[in-house]
Amino acid sequence: MPNNRRPSPISGPNQSGVILVTVLIVVAVVSVLATQMFYDKNINHRRTANIVDADRAYEYVLGAEDLAIGLLDEAFRQEDSKGVNLGQAWAKGPLVFPIEGGNLTGEVRDLGSCFNLNSVLAEATAPGGQSNGEQVDTALEDRGPGGPEADQPRDPFTPLGGQKIFARLLESLLVELEDLQTTPEALAAALRDWADEDIDPAGPDGAEDLYYLGLERPYRTGNTLLADESELLTIKGFTPEIYSKIRDYVCVLPETAGQININTVAPEQAELVWMLMESATLDTVRQVLSSRPEQGFATTADFFARIGEGQLSNEGSGWLVIDSPWFQLDSNAIVGRGRAQLKTLLKKNSKHEFQVVARHTGDI
Repeated sequence: MPNNRRPSPISGPNQSGVILVTVLIVVAVVSVLATQMFYDKNINHRRTANIVDADRAYEYVLGAEDLAIGLLDEAFRQEDSKGVNLGQAWAKGPLVFPIEGGNLTGEVRDLGSCFNLNSVLAEATAPGGQSNGEQVDTALEDRGPGGPEADQPRDPFTPLGGQKIFARLLESLLVELEDLQTTPEALAAALRDWADEDIDPAGPDGAEDLYYLGLERPYRTGNTLLADESELLTIKGFTPEIYSKIRDYVCVLPETAGQININTVAPEQAELVWMLMESATLDTVRQVLSSRPEQGFATTADFFARIGEGQLSNEGSGWLVIDSPWFQLDSNAIVGRGRAQLKTLLKKNSKHEFQVVARHTGDI
């Protein structure tokens, strides 16, 4: 009988070619999948390793914190002087320790050598409160409830003592900015409004909610003490250029008291002392700080003996000291691909014991 079956369209050499192409496609797909799986595995492995390194680095900076507190406790217990000066062991510059996979760096800074931004709320001391180094209290919160001005509401247009001091510091630091669109007084008033609790602008240069809510991206004033120097960038008038100029001169403490330690202020930052003076020139203050004894001035009176004609302004009364309760530890650890930075605020009590008050992670 004749064979009526028609031949398959895929037969012979054609069939072999199709099978070969199919096999090649399958092999290619499997190869791509295997490569992707291998790549994902490497990425996950590296991500895990980075997390482990970062965690290890953070543990190291916490260890640096404990080490620094121990060294500070021991150093101040053995210190005969009651003051804080740059001749002490803590002020010898950054310490670098080699660790597994990297290094650990730590440096201690006396926060009596910077302007506490929250002290813009400090009141001015009454005339006669200090002469040639006698200390008085200028903190706003320390004014007794039964004082002579307790029942008298403060005029928000009247600048506070700390506000005037900050304006004078800005005046000396921003003099080289040619395109300055504001004034030191306006910046100080805006900072005061940001930190105080009321909603009354401190004069025509002040700024409360009404100003900030009218911005393209509205927000409200802090109405509380600043927590970090970078908050200045959210306040009316403060630009990145202004911030970069004053950043090394300012700090933030959880109080409104203002103090400047004449034994830890660098001569290059003499503006921090000059801002408190009535008549001394900046060059005179810088020269006195440059010739400061290695262990610092024994008393503030010794400083005034050298400054000559320069007397403290009424606003600066009580600000100059030779001791400091507040310190900052800047620590940085690098472990493999991990990195951790920590800024630790430390407070020294009357027994020269240190405790952690606050921590800030990230860029320091």
